[in-house]
Amino acid sequence: MKPTDIDIAVKTDVGKRRENNEDSNGVFHREEPGGGTLLVVADGMGGAAGGEVASRLAVESIRDSFLKTNDSAIEEWIQAAVEGANQTIFDRARSEPALHGMGTTCTAALLSSGRLIIGHVGDSSAYIAENDSISKVTNDHTLAAEAERMPEYEALLHRFPRHLLTRSVGVGETLQVDVEDATDDWVAGATLIICSDGLSNEVAESEMGAVVTQSNSAQEICDKLIALALTREAADNVTVLVARRNGS
Repeated sequence: MKPTDIDIAVKTDVGKRRENNEDSNGVFHREEPGGGTLLVVADGMGGAAGGEVASRLAVESIRDSFLKTNDSAIEEWIQAAVEGANQTIFDRARSEPALHGMGTTCTAALLSSGRLIIGHVGDSSAYIAENDSISKVTNDHTLAAEAERMPEYEALLHRFPRHLLTRSVGVGETLQVDVEDATDDWVAGATLIICSDGLSNEVAESEMGAVVTQSNSAQEICDKLIALALTREAADNVTVLVARRNGS
């Protein structure tokens, strides 16, 4: 699949309450070796400038791995790439006390040879919309989401915020990365949305699907979703990355 077969756009906004934008994103094309397109959204956290540093390092680390690697085992590569970003961020925080405790979410999608593989940590989300329907591809790693899947987490909801992350990139030396194969849903005419929780906390899944249906381009989808989030509380940074596969 060539980059020209996919309409891609990205947009980010600081939101209504934050002074800095701690989200980072990237769209990278590789001619050789192996070809493919890499899409990344990361939502950083940490004191001082830690959040901005962590999310940027995640995007840069995964980008560098993508541009240097020719690995046909896509699932293994994307897991290793996110794990590598984890080590990069952890090492940087350990060497600079001001950045101690920084971390980031990370959702990275690789489009290659008609396949769609997603590596995911945290609560930035990936959705696929097609034929007037939309479904979430990733599972949030938050206390509330974990409690829905595993009852033993429910007791913690009384002690900690519901949106507390249970996994993030860079806060520890080891990391569990979710890897999803969404190839079966990545058909002609399908639309992939990757977003930070600044969007998903404000805009319902059904509203995202309606915007996709009513839009003619990836850029129009990004513009409308950001605008919709900004009509709400928009307490966090908002990033939306959209890839629409051409065809019908």
